[in-house]
Amino acid sequence: MSDILAACGRALWRLPVSRLALIAVGSAWVVQLLFLALLPAPLLENASTDYRQFYEPVARNVLAGRGLTLDSGALGLTYPPGIPLLYAAVFAASQLVAAPEPVSLRILELLLTAAMVLLVFAIGTLVFGRAAGFAGALILATYPIHLWNQKQPETTYPFAVPILGAILVILWWERSGGSRSVLSGAVCGLLLGLSALFRPFSLLLGLALAAGVFGLFRALPAGQRLVFAVSLLAANLVTFAPWVLHVRTQTGLWLPLSNNGPASISDGLVFGGGRSQHGLFETGPAPLRRFLRETAAALPNLHGTSELVGHVIAEAGRNPAGVAQLAFFKAARSWYGTDSGMWERHILLLQIPYLVLMIFGMKRAAQDGDPQRTFLWLALLVLAYFWAVTMVALTILRYMLPVIALLMVFPGRLLADGLSSPVTKGSHESLLLSR
Repeated sequence: MSDILAACGRALWRLPVSRLALIAVGSAWVVQLLFLALLPAPLLENASTDYRQFYEPVARNVLAGRGLTLDSGALGLTYPPGIPLLYAAVFAASQLVAAPEPVSLRILELLLTAAMVLLVFAIGTLVFGRAAGFAGALILATYPIHLWNQKQPETTYPFAVPILGAILVILWWERSGGSRSVLSGAVCGLLLGLSALFRPFSLLLGLALAAGVFGLFRALPAGQRLVFAVSLLAANLVTFAPWVLHVRTQTGLWLPLSNNGPASISDGLVFGGGRSQHGLFETGPAPLRRFLRETAAALPNLHGTSELVGHVIAEAGRNPAGVAQLAFFKAARSWYGTDSGMWERHILLLQIPYLVLMIFGMKRAAQDGDPQRTFLWLALLVLAYFWAVTMVALTILRYMLPVIALLMVFPGRLLADGLSSPVTKGSHESLLLSR
């Protein structure tokens, strides 16, 4: 049996990289469609209240020529405009070809899956070689949380694809010796700005990555790194500035892409304020229970981000143990939390093997030396950013999925040692980010 597997492996690694990428995408589609076919009909129903209450109505108003507005006529500010515009385009395409809208939305999810898998494959291949890229792409394609989130229109993947694309641009720019720094930085910034228009989580990611590029890629001249970072920030700002200015002219308000930030932070401070069934109000440690009770009582009188931050600072003085326990639980729930609080223990058990593989894959990447170690630090920077933002907001696993997709290249790297044949190892060395 081992000889048969080895022979299959050798035949696989002799294929061109483009053929491997197509196999990865085809495998992802087969797994996704099979998962949807096996899922009971009640679970296939669209349970997203955000879709029903905001994204779909705003998209239909765009299609009707009323602009990015709610049914009330007010400008839709709960979320940025990217998702409603995307769904409006899907609905328009459905009308054009006389296709049912659910079918068109399903095709959109399949295309987003293909983009995610291809980007993970490309990043893994560029850094660690084709075996690692292929393995990482398949791990993502079969990741149960990914499959579950693709059962309905989901904002995570339109948001994640530009971020992974921006990271790929950074890696290609580094591999090319820092050539075309202005163009590469601008493309990277544009992609990050586009992601922020889908979900405001990445509003400051451009700043973090600009600092990371300048601080991590020290093998490149400082001038090239500075030009890339400045181009990134400028293009990032230019991408979402028109929406910010439009909101300003329509409402007189300066909003960072949407007005839902304080509400998300409020939910995060009390784990959904009773909407979820996590039980921390009743079963958590006493200092945490005290913090949750006092915060829930104070929330109706707290308006805006500054007042929420002030409340947490005041609580840290009165109840430091409660605030510390809040931070601990939010850090942990980032990896398994759900909107409803249901199935969290099952998700945690499911996550453990993936997290273990990620950690050991990171250790293996560190042992590889540079430039793999530099990529590891870049990935950890993105992880730190997403983890911090998820802890500030309503702390749920769904918000971590973009960075989890990126981190799948590390289990891919770990498994590549077992998948590699002599052919693979030769390809691996030719695809490293060395100059």
